[in-house]
Amino acid sequence: MKALRCYIEPRRLLRSLALPLFFVFAVATVVTVWHVFALPSDAELMRIAGAFFDRYGYTALLLSAVLEGALVVGLYYPGALIIFLSVILAGHDVEKVAMVVLVVTAGFAAGLSIDYALGKYGWYRLLLKIGLRHELERAEERFKRRGAIAILLTYWDINIASFTATAAGILRYPYLPFVLYSLPILLFWNGFWATIIYHIGQQALNFTGGNFGYPLAVLGGWILFLTIKHVVENVRGELREAPTTID
Repeated sequence: MKALRCYIEPRRLLRSLALPLFFVFAVATVVTVWHVFALPSDAELMRIAGAFFDRYGYTALLLSAVLEGALVVGLYYPGALIIFLSVILAGHDVEKVAMVVLVVTAGFAAGLSIDYALGKYGWYRLLLKIGLRHELERAEERFKRRGAIAILLTYWDINIASFTATAAGILRYPYLPFVLYSLPILLFWNGFWATIIYHIGQQALNFTGGNFGYPLAVLGGWILFLTIKHVVENVRGELREAPTTID
């Protein structure tokens, strides 16, 4: 039996791991900045966020959602945290939570429209220089095979949705149908996550706030899954190519 390393193609595996490794780098950067500049604890963060929203309200939330939905910018800008905090700050006021969902959905739609334009007008080529070629190619292939179904399957995470929107632009998918498909799906996923945060509230912040072991564990599991998938595909490929003998 061959050693496990014989079933690993380093270059192809590295291309598959480009996106999770990019996220690992982003998280590591945030961890470094968090500790170097002694950023606040979760309780202090809640106090600051509360004052921030008292002053700027839904305008800040909308801008944060737009930036979070924009490809690459969303990987660095803490828009998800701001959105997360806004739902918690809404408390058990259902009307406020619903308004947060609507504002975030509008912001995400605007951000994904920017991604669509990046793809349609060729500006996405700038992103190829920072190692996102493989993920863009995968998103493009996924959209070719599944069409609008790719929107439903990827919009659970706005960062993955950004690649889908860019792929839609590259493939010149009509903009109006793209938006009409995107809006209800964004509304569904935003409502889904808001419902979860609404019910677990402060406990969610205690679980993730300042605890970077959680996202790193998720990313580690993602990398492990892709590595196992890579090995299994190579093993299957070798078995298919192996000559069969007839006794």
